[in-house]
Amino acid sequence: MSENTTQVKACLFCQEPITGPYSYMKTFCSKQCRLRRDKQAHHELNPYVKLCSTGKIGAMSEMLVCVDLMKRGFEIFRAVSQCCSCDLIALRGGKALRVEVKTGYRTKSGDCVKSLRKKAAQSPHDLLAAVWLDNHEIKYHPTID
Repeated sequence: MSENTTQVKACLFCQEPITGPYSYMKTFCSKQCRLRRDKQAHHELNPYVKLCSTGKIGAMSEMLVCVDLMKRGFEIFRAVSQCCSCDLIALRGGKALRVEVKTGYRTKSGDCVKSLRKKAAQSPHDLLAAVWLDNHEIKYHPTID
């Protein structure tokens, strides 16, 4: 007589057994475990995230863009309020650019990611600066010289 032996998989986060329909296809016992593991992995790849508040991270990104734009010959004016329509104003050659700064993150594969929320995509800006704090990389859209 053969006994039906199905191997029970353990959740990759909490090590609890995975049960229920299609459990053989799952790697986490619940959505909460998957989200907690994703957050843990995100913090491992981007350690500055858990050390600072989102306001500090945004300010660090803005300061890096300020320095970079000043090196490129721009005069920079930074918003005093967090409720402004743009983060920076960059002046060069009598032309003003509204600059929106966003912080990007790394994925497990090492790719740079910045998910632009609707609000950022709809904000009135002439220049979008995406900053990765782990290596101080800045990408501009549209590109500038």
